[in-house]
Amino acid sequence: MKKGLLFFAVAALISTSVFSSGVSAKSGQPYKVDTVQTSNGQTANVYYFESERDAEIFQKKKYSTATALENEQQLSTEKNASLTGGYTYTGYHGNIQHFFKEKKVNNKTNAPVKGVKFDFAEQRSTKTSASVSADFPKIFKAQVGLEYTSTHTYTISIPVDIPAQHYGQVLTYNNTDVYKFNHVVAGGFNVYYPTESDSYDIYIVKIRN
Repeated sequence: MKKGLLFFAVAALISTSVFSSGVSAKSGQPYKVDTVQTSNGQTANVYYFESERDAEIFQKKKYSTATALENEQQLSTEKNASLTGGYTYTGYHGNIQHFFKEKKVNNKTNAPVKGVKFDFAEQRSTKTSASVSADFPKIFKAQVGLEYTSTHTYTISIPVDIPAQHYGQVLTYNNTDVYKFNHVVAGGFNVYYPTESDSYDIYIVKIRN
């Protein structure tokens, strides 16, 4: 994930305990959790925070697995452009949150704004954390049993009520399969393979003047 696109990174959801309005939540925890239905019928969680700092702490924990993988050894295009052969499949890493998209709307007025539509139309395609040679798709097929090139397209509209003096932030991501490979010269790298499963998180955060 690129720093700045989101504030985050986390493995396990923090407590969804609902605190009464006006009562401070523990650091990094939402004071309230609600749900909203998206245009495709899915249910998305809505997390409410008293401060941007608490929202950042929560997101860093929630998306940490995805961030940790991104921070692994990243091989340069120049180093790998001429490499052929020598690939070894080292195993299935698992399913993680990946291919994030984010939108944010500020409500600096003194009145709530109802039903703000967050619309997304995105395409997600197989990517690697390294440049690979032209013969790699055949190696991937032989080792994993899937076609190397996979594309997943989704459109979604998410209605969000934004209270006065708050901002609304929507993060969408794919529940992506990760396969790990190694090259005899370049070392290890990941293949991010999009699935048909997407998820959505909504953050409502108080704006501090």
